[in-house]
Amino acid sequence: MVPIIRRETPDYVHLCEYDHLPLAQDLNERQVRSMRGEGADVMVHFLKRIDGTAHPFGLYHESDPDFFPFWKSLSRRDDPSAILWMFGSGSVWTREAFLALASPQKKIECLFEIYLPTLVHHLGFRVRGWDEKQHLISNLPSPQITVKEARKRGSWTVHPVKEI
Repeated sequence: MVPIIRRETPDYVHLCEYDHLPLAQDLNERQVRSMRGEGADVMVHFLKRIDGTAHPFGLYHESDPDFFPFWKSLSRRDDPSAILWMFGSGSVWTREAFLALASPQKKIECLFEIYLPTLVHHLGFRVRGWDEKQHLISNLPSPQITVKEARKRGSWTVHPVKEI
Protein backbone atom coordinates (compact mmCIF):
# COMPACT_ATOMS: atom_id res chain seq x y z
CA MET A 1 0.00 0.00 0.00
CA VAL A 2 2.84 2.41 0.76
CA PRO A 3 4.16 2.44 -2.86
CA ILE A 4 0.67 3.38 -4.06
CA ILE A 5 0.43 6.18 -1.47
CA ARG A 6 3.83 7.52 -2.52
CA ARG A 7 3.02 7.28 -6.23
CA GLU A 8 -0.54 8.68 -6.12
CA THR A 9 0.12 11.20 -3.30
CA PRO A 10 -3.40 11.33 -1.83
CA ASP A 11 -3.94 13.92 0.88
CA TYR A 12 -5.78 11.36 3.07
CA VAL A 13 -5.98 7.60 3.57
CA HIS A 14 -9.19 5.92 4.78
CA LEU A 15 -8.42 2.60 6.48
CA CYS A 16 -11.43 0.33 6.98
CA GLU A 17 -12.60 -3.27 6.87
CA TYR A 18 -14.61 -4.75 4.02
CA ASP A 19 -17.85 -4.61 6.02
CA HIS A 20 -17.47 -0.98 7.10
CA LEU A 21 -19.71 0.77 4.61
CA PRO A 22 -19.89 4.46 3.68
CA LEU A 23 -23.42 5.88 3.66
CA ALA A 24 -22.89 9.60 3.10
CA GLN A 25 -22.48 10.63 -0.53
CA ASP A 26 -19.94 13.24 0.56
CA LEU A 27 -18.18 11.07 3.15
CA ASN A 28 -14.66 12.17 2.21
CA GLU A 29 -15.54 15.85 2.45
CA ARG A 30 -17.20 15.32 5.85
CA GLN A 31 -14.19 13.42 7.15
CA VAL A 32 -11.73 16.06 5.98
CA ARG A 33 -13.88 18.83 7.48
CA SER A 34 -13.93 16.98 10.83
CA MET A 35 -10.19 16.45 10.76
CA ARG A 36 -9.53 20.10 10.04
CA GLY A 37 -11.96 21.14 12.77
CA GLU A 38 -10.11 18.93 15.27
CA GLY A 39 -6.66 19.90 13.99
CA ALA A 40 -6.15 16.14 13.61
CA ASP A 41 -3.67 14.12 11.61
CA VAL A 42 -5.59 10.93 12.37
CA MET A 43 -9.26 10.36 13.24
CA VAL A 44 -10.29 7.03 14.80
CA HIS A 45 -13.29 5.42 16.48
CA PHE A 46 -13.53 4.95 20.26
CA LEU A 47 -10.13 6.49 21.06
CA LYS A 48 -9.05 5.88 24.67
CA ARG A 49 -5.90 6.34 26.67
CA ILE A 50 -5.35 2.97 28.38
CA ASP A 51 -2.01 3.16 30.19
CA GLY A 52 -2.49 2.80 33.93
CA THR A 53 -5.92 1.19 33.46
CA ALA A 54 -7.25 -2.36 33.64
CA HIS A 55 -7.74 -2.54 29.87
CA PRO A 56 -7.01 -6.24 29.15
CA PHE A 57 -5.00 -5.68 25.97
CA GLY A 58 -3.06 -2.88 27.62
CA LEU A 59 -2.25 -5.04 30.64
CA TYR A 60 -1.07 -7.83 28.35
CA HIS A 61 1.37 -5.55 26.52
CA GLU A 62 2.46 -3.70 29.67
CA SER A 63 3.68 -7.03 31.07
CA ASP A 64 6.36 -7.06 28.34
CA PRO A 65 9.49 -5.45 29.84
CA ASP A 66 10.37 -3.95 26.43
CA PHE A 67 6.97 -2.31 25.90
CA PHE A 68 7.40 1.06 27.66
CA PRO A 69 11.10 1.41 26.77
CA PHE A 70 10.13 0.97 23.10
CA TRP A 71 7.73 3.94 23.20
CA LYS A 72 10.20 6.03 25.21
CA SER A 73 12.93 5.35 22.64
CA LEU A 74 10.97 6.98 19.80
CA SER A 75 8.58 9.38 21.53
CA ARG A 76 8.64 13.09 20.77
CA ARG A 77 6.13 13.67 23.58
CA ASP A 78 6.64 15.02 27.08
CA ASP A 79 4.86 11.91 28.39
CA PRO A 80 6.31 8.84 26.66
CA SER A 81 4.14 6.52 28.80
CA ALA A 82 0.88 7.34 26.97
CA ILE A 83 -0.69 4.23 25.42
CA LEU A 84 -3.73 4.66 23.17
CA TRP A 85 -6.38 2.25 21.94
CA MET A 86 -8.74 2.62 18.99
CA PHE A 87 -11.34 0.58 17.17
CA GLY A 88 -9.54 -1.02 14.21
CA SER A 89 -11.79 0.09 11.34
CA GLY A 90 -12.81 3.45 9.95
CA SER A 91 -9.75 5.56 10.63
CA VAL A 92 -8.68 8.41 8.36
CA TRP A 93 -5.06 9.57 8.12
CA THR A 94 -3.22 12.45 6.54
CA ARG A 95 -0.69 11.14 4.03
CA GLU A 96 2.18 12.31 6.26
CA ALA A 97 0.84 10.47 9.33
CA PHE A 98 0.15 7.30 7.35
CA LEU A 99 3.61 7.25 5.78
CA ALA A 100 5.21 7.87 9.18
CA LEU A 101 3.23 4.94 10.55
CA ALA A 102 4.29 2.71 7.68
CA SER A 103 7.98 3.65 7.90
CA PRO A 104 9.16 3.26 11.51
CA GLN A 105 12.79 2.29 12.02
CA LYS A 106 11.96 0.23 15.13
CA LYS A 107 9.07 -2.16 15.70
CA ILE A 108 7.50 -4.07 18.56
CA GLU A 109 4.91 -6.82 18.48
CA CYS A 110 1.67 -5.16 19.48
CA LEU A 111 -2.04 -5.33 18.87
CA PHE A 112 -3.00 -3.30 15.78
CA GLU A 113 -5.58 -1.26 17.76
CA ILE A 114 -2.88 -0.16 20.22
CA TYR A 115 0.15 0.06 17.94
CA LEU A 116 -1.31 2.37 15.29
CA PRO A 117 -2.64 5.23 17.45
CA THR A 118 0.18 4.98 20.00
CA LEU A 119 2.91 5.05 17.37
CA VAL A 120 1.62 8.08 15.47
CA HIS A 121 0.91 9.88 18.76
CA HIS A 122 4.50 9.35 19.90
CA LEU A 123 5.80 10.41 16.49
CA GLY A 124 4.17 13.78 17.15
CA PHE A 125 0.92 13.51 15.17
CA ARG A 126 -2.44 14.52 16.62
CA VAL A 127 -4.84 11.57 17.05
CA ARG A 128 -8.49 12.42 17.72
CA GLY A 129 -11.72 10.46 18.08
CA TRP A 130 -14.71 10.67 15.78
CA ASP A 131 -18.00 12.04 17.04
CA GLU A 132 -19.70 8.66 17.36
CA LYS A 133 -23.15 10.12 16.70
CA GLN A 134 -22.08 10.28 13.05
CA HIS A 135 -21.33 6.54 12.80
CA LEU A 136 -23.17 3.33 13.69
CA ILE A 137 -20.23 1.19 14.78
CA SER A 138 -19.79 -1.97 16.82
CA ASN A 139 -17.04 -4.53 17.18
CA LEU A 140 -19.62 -7.36 17.11
CA PRO A 141 -22.54 -8.13 14.80
CA SER A 142 -25.84 -7.04 16.31
CA PRO A 143 -29.44 -6.95 15.08
CA GLN A 144 -29.34 -3.17 15.67
CA ILE A 145 -26.39 -2.69 13.29
CA THR A 146 -28.04 -2.46 9.88
CA VAL A 147 -27.79 -0.20 6.88
CA LYS A 148 -31.46 0.71 7.36
CA GLU A 149 -30.93 1.76 11.00
CA ALA A 150 -27.76 3.68 10.14
CA ARG A 151 -29.55 5.59 7.38
CA LYS A 152 -32.44 6.34 9.75
CA ARG A 153 -29.95 7.84 12.24
CA GLY A 154 -28.18 9.84 9.53
CA SER A 155 -24.92 7.97 10.07
CA TRP A 156 -21.96 8.59 7.80
CA THR A 157 -20.80 4.95 8.03
CA VAL A 158 -21.96 1.61 9.43
CA HIS A 159 -19.97 -1.40 10.74
CA PRO A 160 -20.26 -4.36 10.73
CA VAL A 161 -22.64 -5.07 7.88
CA LYS A 162 -23.37 -8.78 7.78
CA GLU A 163 -26.74 -8.73 6.01
CA ILE A 164 -25.41 -8.19 2.46
